[in-house]
Amino acid sequence: MDQVNRDKSWPTVWNGVDHAAILLRELVLRGAGRFQLPYQEPELCHCRAVPTEVVDRAIISGCHSIESVARITSAGTSCGTCKPDTEKLMAYRLNERLA
Repeated sequence: MDQVNRDKSWPTVWNGVDHAAILLRELVLRGAGRFQLPYQEPELCHCRAVPTEVVDRAIISGCHSIESVARITSAGTSCGTCKPDTEKLMAYRLNERLA
């Protein structure tokens, strides 16, 4: 180990958007009691009956655009009214500040 991080504070911004970084961010936020997905309904896309959990898992797994989420889950491929909620969920998962 070349460098040892002697700073005991958590980073204020996580720049990683890979699977592990997203889950680590969730773990830290849950530990601090600050994890709250921006969309709380069980079903995100009502036209295609796509559960919020399915869209969330797709984002965690690497779908980082509305188009890729739609391709994998079919959410937002009918009327499109769920796209803003998908964008909010994606922004929360990928850009959340910890500080």
